[in-house]
Amino acid sequence: MLSRLLGIGLLSLAKTSEASYGFYVGKALTQDGSVMLGGTGEEVSSHWLQIFPAKDHKPNETITVGVTEDAVMPGKLMNISQAPHTFRYLSMEYSDFEGFPAPLTNGGVNEKGVAVRDIWAQNRDDLIAMTPNPQTGLQYSDLARIVLERASTAREGVELIGQMIAEYGYADYGGNSHLIADANEGWVVWEMSGGQKLWAAERLGENDVRVLYPGYIEDFPIDFENNPDYMGSPNIVSFAVEQGWWNPNGTKPFNIFNAYAYQAEGYTARDGGAKYMSQAALEEATRAMAPVTEQDLIERVRDYRISDDEAGYGQVVSLRPDMDPDLIRIWVAPTGSVTAPFNPWWLGVQSVPPEYGLHRYLYKDAAATFLDPDYQYQEATHFAGRIFKQVLYYTCSDPDTYLPVVQNMLHGFENASFADMAWVERTAHTLVESGQREHALELLTFYSHTRAEKALTLGKTMVDALEAYVKLMGQFRMPSGDRINDPGLGAETVNCLVGWDPGKVVEGMGREWDPVLQDYPDPSAYAVLSLTAKDESLFFTQFSSWGLKRKKKYKCTPYAVQLSISQLIKPFYFLIDISDISSLPLPPTNQPPNTTIANMYALALITASLSLVSASPISTRQTPPNVVASVDRYAGAGCTGTICNIAGSGDLVPGCNVIQDSCLASVSLNYANKGCTVTVYADDKCKATGSLALKTPGVCSALKTSFKSIYVKC
Repeated sequence: MLSRLLGIGLLSLAKTSEASYGFYVGKALTQDGSVMLGGTGEEVSSHWLQIFPAKDHKPNETITVGVTEDAVMPGKLMNISQAPHTFRYLSMEYSDFEGFPAPLTNGGVNEKGVAVRDIWAQNRDDLIAMTPNPQTGLQYSDLARIVLERASTAREGVELIGQMIAEYGYADYGGNSHLIADANEGWVVWEMSGGQKLWAAERLGENDVRVLYPGYIEDFPIDFENNPDYMGSPNIVSFAVEQGWWNPNGTKPFNIFNAYAYQAEGYTARDGGAKYMSQAALEEATRAMAPVTEQDLIERVRDYRISDDEAGYGQVVSLRPDMDPDLIRIWVAPTGSVTAPFNPWWLGVQSVPPEYGLHRYLYKDAAATFLDPDYQYQEATHFAGRIFKQVLYYTCSDPDTYLPVVQNMLHGFENASFADMAWVERTAHTLVESGQREHALELLTFYSHTRAEKALTLGKTMVDALEAYVKLMGQFRMPSGDRINDPGLGAETVNCLVGWDPGKVVEGMGREWDPVLQDYPDPSAYAVLSLTAKDESLFFTQFSSWGLKRKKKYKCTPYAVQLSISQLIKPFYFLIDISDISSLPLPPTNQPPNTTIANMYALALITASLSLVSASPISTRQTPPNVVASVDRYAGAGCTGTICNIAGSGDLVPGCNVIQDSCLASVSLNYANKGCTVTVYADDKCKATGSLALKTPGVCSALKTSFKSIYVKC
């Protein structure tokens, strides 16, 4: 029993660091009226693209399903009947997760326009503890593959999962969910541990946005059999009552999450409590982008707050009625999409380039075996997954510098692909309608292969450029230890989220969702600044060069600003630590090295361009008060040099005004009375590169910094 309990504890820990996420956007919220699905799988194994042809099967043919004794929750494999016919589908395959046998899939899209995503959804410890040892039944990958092979609609996919679990049982690693969609609707299916054949499903409609990170279902009707928007196992309600997890005589409605999810303080359905970004935050950010385009959803999937070294790939698909099966298109990134491009693939594509196929890099048991000669040519090619991992590792070594550049290159590459979609698909349609389907498939194959090859060239170029820059600038460092593998105990892995871990919840943040801030702020610790629409262009122009246009949080210190910036959401709001706005002490001598000059610029922009809201709880926001246009400079004793202060210590003169102060705590630049445009520079030549223009008249700008020198030009 002790070993069983230890296993449960380690499982809970593992699931916070290796998971998956999925996005659903209803057709009323998308630009072209399609249902959209996107996401990734988080597995250590490498991933490769594979297209499975439609196939007829022999009457007595079987498939092997389940988990082995090596799984984190041991089981044994079993054979079940194969369907007479399986559909064509595309999937990103991988070789290992939690000891499950290869090959594995999180889903993809099939010729009927049914798309599937697999996402973890951890169950309560009671269910995990009662799971038989060995467990039997279909596991998450088996269910996803069967939906792709057999389902003609999303609803049919849900019914298939229910039938499979009822007949053969379910085997897993502690709870799982699937997000299934077609051109009309989506479904969340939650499969439970425990060996009780428990599952529940909820329909998602045209006005819904759902992010599973992890998966969740909340209120659930007890008469769900009579409700077309819900499905479930016959015992989904009664078992919860038997276990005392829901009281039918109480005042609370039956809630799947409350009954069956992992139970912990602060752990709610829309805030899984295990990731930096919650489901609620991602859902609201996605909804705010409506009408959503494929490019918008790509940005959500590659969001550096969730996409990191653990993300195995990226997928985005649009589902529309009456799609020709061969022209169903899906965008796929070969590894974590934060630094990898999305390439277009159609189901009619006839082959996958060897560079995007199966390789031994991170393949299960590769370190203990030699290569099978059958794969020697394919293995001799470059592997896209490996190349873009290299891009990730270099980029995330200094994301403030490299990530904006890398993602701009990815956007440029993807924009070229998007620009081609109209003529490529129009030509393919014309060929199909004229009876030349084979030529249409040749066109789609040629285009996908060409873009995949160019993406690979882009990746190699980025690796070479990043490596050269890192080494020439003396930034390259050798490892300090001898442990190359992550111990798998929830430690931070490689990511581009400076100072934080995408795989962990932010400690100390409040849990009440604020739809305006797009965040979970602690109302007692922050004041709020709002950026109006007229300042939007200034915001993007000035912040883009420092990589601060995306959402970023700086560790909160008395002298470093903490930002929560919601990209593409109007109006913009900023969380500023109150201690930075009120009396700021002299800068400490032990300032940490990771406090960057971007902090100084950020605070200067905010205080110059915006009005400070009273430091009261966010729930009782006040109208920004009038700003007094008269602020004197303040600094420590022994200051030298020329301090520019229009309020009384001298006007700025044309040219470069050098502010040098060995004990400088803060400088206030009041230019409201002069109508002056002040620009703060980091260099003594007052060059345009790296400058920050403060152009809001009538607002006092307080530039607080511990730097010994700054440069101001009027």
